[in-house]
Amino acid sequence: MKNKLLLFAFITAFLMACSSDDETTPVGVEDPVLTDLKEINSYTDGNEMENRKFENNLLRERYFIRENGDVYFEDIYSYNAQNLLIGRNVNVQYEDGSTASVNQVVSYDSLGRIIKIVDNQTFDGNTDNIQTNFTDFDYSMPNTIVATSVTAGLSPSVTKYHLNSEGLVYMKTYDNSQHTVEATFTNGNIVTVSRTTYNSPTDILISTTSNLYDLQTEVKGEYLKIATNQFGTVKANAAIYKSDVSSNSSNYILNSQMNGNTDTTYEYQFNSAGYPTNVKLFDTNGLYLEHQIIYQL
Repeated sequence: MKNKLLLFAFITAFLMACSSDDETTPVGVEDPVLTDLKEINSYTDGNEMENRKFENNLLRERYFIRENGDVYFEDIYSYNAQNLLIGRNVNVQYEDGSTASVNQVVSYDSLGRIIKIVDNQTFDGNTDNIQTNFTDFDYSMPNTIVATSVTAGLSPSVTKYHLNSEGLVYMKTYDNSQHTVEATFTNGNIVTVSRTTYNSPTDILISTTSNLYDLQTEVKGEYLKIATNQFGTVKANAAIYKSDVSSNSSNYILNSQMNGNTDTTYEYQFNSAGYPTNVKLFDTNGLYLEHQIIYQL
């Protein structure tokens, strides 16, 4: 059951008249540029494994797909009038036939800061046994957000998110352990992330990821913002929502290195207007992930 908790996919009809030679684009009139995100389809080994659908550049639907084409994960997003994420409905179908679902509610204060996240979980459709987990966020400490999380059957845990002068979360610490996560930023890009795990006084594991960016190519469109534009202008929201440091990128990432070794290299394709349409990720074994980006007016 614990493993399942970690795992949490509009048909448009066109009425078209028969075209004629007279229905061509007038000379000198350019085709409209498609600028808003419509879909991102992700592939591994040539098989589609994830489909994301957007409206007004906000993520609305997300699906995970098995190799046989079956959708086993469905995630529906909802927003308020200020385009802040306020809810998710997740449904998972496991290979053994069992199911799980999560109804999530996100609340904000008058400044647009996340103050509470509630997850109501059910398993195999049993609505008589709903498991509720929640996290409260407190902003009373300067440049620090204190998160108190309560998981059913466990004692509350406290996590602190530390903010830099730009309002980004650069460090995450825990009240009940010495584990830390710390990031550095340059020009709006996350440059390094160091994760320190204290297993014992003599067993300390430090993992550092370093990122290199393309500072020459002009960034167009919302592709780099899909993980942050769900949360308005409060920069820390996206980080505390995913319980991590901020992962902002203002430029296209070229490669990531973990502890000095190049783990991932990125290649991009752009349309004639300069919007990214394809992103390929390579490791030492070759291509392992590809994103195809589709736009609409």
